[in-house]
Amino acid sequence: MIKRIALLAILGLFPLGLLLSWPKARDRFTTAEIAVAAVRQPREEVLITGSIKGPGATPFSLQTLLIEEPGKEPYRRLVSLDAENAIELTLGKPMPGAYRASLLRGKPESSALKAERWLATPPITLDGARASSVDSVKAREYDRPRLQIAAGVCAAVWAALFVVCLRAWKAPVL
Repeated sequence: MIKRIALLAILGLFPLGLLLSWPKARDRFTTAEIAVAAVRQPREEVLITGSIKGPGATPFSLQTLLIEEPGKEPYRRLVSLDAENAIELTLGKPMPGAYRASLLRGKPESSALKAERWLATPPITLDGARASSVDSVKAREYDRPRLQIAAGVCAAVWAALFVVCLRAWKAPVL
């Protein structure tokens, strides 16, 4: 009976533990994120925030944003990272329409051979009352090779525990 409970605990609790630890792991494997939000306090404005935690992100370095605002052509804007590798940019009073921001990730070695890589948020649409169905939109980029290695290690540990439990369950009791 105890062996069955141990087997069920390994089968069920290990994946549940991984699921519950995902928010902390997500932050650890995030290399860049960007968000667009319609802020109403202390005054109404559209705010772009983000951070970069990967290579090439030294504090106070310049990063390129591509900003799309209602009634304007998309334009590029250089912003500086702060001491914590974060960015913050205020666009001003919200206008009805769609807002979107993209962060340039990795400069191409040759502009003729490789296209630029952008981390783009989904659009956030504000109506005439400057209200939106969501308060903010966010996009994240992950360090996929490290994330895949961590997932593989977790799967190997789970499989090893499962095999040990099965062997203990089938082993004769003396």
